[in-house]
Amino acid sequence: MARDLGARGVPTHQRTMGRSFRDFVALTALARAEDEAWCERLRAQGGIVLMCDRVQFEDRSPALCLAWDALSGEPLFGERKLYRGKEDLVPLLEGVRDMDVPVIGTVTDKQKGLVPTAKDVFPGVPYPSATATS
Repeated sequence: MARDLGARGVPTHQRTMGRSFRDFVALTALARAEDEAWCERLRAQGGIVLMCDRVQFEDRSPALCLAWDALSGEPLFGERKLYRGKEDLVPLLEGVRDMDVPVIGTVTDKQKGLVPTAKDVFPGVPYPSATATS
């Protein structure tokens, strides 16, 4: 990774790259729903504003799907998998729903799979209306 970035004119440091890679690996296995004290803190703040995104670095690599709370800035779930559509996002958002923390709003970047999934998993939760993009 450092070599590729260097070839593109982006300076890196080995320690920074190692730290970034460890953070990436941690995010791909993130699931905090079983930490009841953590869930209680989210309930105490009045619930969460769920933010979701899917990041894919190249077409053939698995995508990193993330869910986090916009109010606290806390990451909730992360999964790395091949992305085929809405059905790949449902388990991630169901994990958030199953935390039993009120979801008071949902925000995504309007990717086609995220829009219907968020609306299906969290019916009745406010979601900004706009046209989905690819």
